Amino acid sequence: MTEIAYYYLVDLENVGLSGLYGLNMPGEGSEIRIFLSNAAHVGTDDIRQDILGSRARIDTAFCSVTCKNALDFQLSAYFGAVLEIPATKRISIISRDGGYKSLEDYAAKRRKQVTVYQARSVLEAFVASENRAGPRQYEKGKPVDFKHIMAEVRARDGIEGPVRKALAETCDEEMIQKVLDITGTEGITARERYLRFLRAFGRVKGTEIYRLLKG
Repeated sequence: MTEIAYYYLVDLENVGLSGLYGLNMPGEGSEIRIFLSNAAHVGTDDIRQDILGSRARIDTAFCSVTCKNALDFQLSAYFGAVLEIPATKRISIISRDGGYKSLEDYAAKRRKQVTVYQARSVLEAFVASENRAGPRQYEKGKPVDFKHIMAEVRARDGIEGPVRKALAETCDEEMIQKVLDITGTEGITARERYLRFLRAFGRVKGTEIYRLLKG
């Protein structure tokens, strides 16, 4: 049986069903525990199907106490328990409640090798776990006019069919997506495209891809 290393603790009262977005993404070695209450205990058939089809361990904890912050306290108690499990590597708290920052502070003092992450949905936490970084902050970064973005989209769409046809037998989906990203760049020259292929795939594979597309 696979040890659990990644935990997703969902405060359903706080985030609602949108906090379960991405429920189907964590796999083996992950546990998703959904904390319910009288005010938040109903899902949908889509949620049911994703739970039944999940490779992660999924369970619920029902808080029947009605006093203020009762569910928060129970989630925090469970957090403390899984923090002490040697196999635990990451605990993601799915809630918008800023009070859970105290758990991050506690974990940093108790077991600093365990990463604690707070997110608004399972999806956001999963993506952060895979990339080892938080989601992009769109407000920051180099400005790009949407007309240029859409020009790149149109260029990409115009070449996607031929690219897929040329590379179908030699490249997997991830490689094809990288090729499309490079080839669809607005204003790129043939030489620059070739050099980008080399940087992305190495000299042998990059040259092969360039020749297949050129031919």
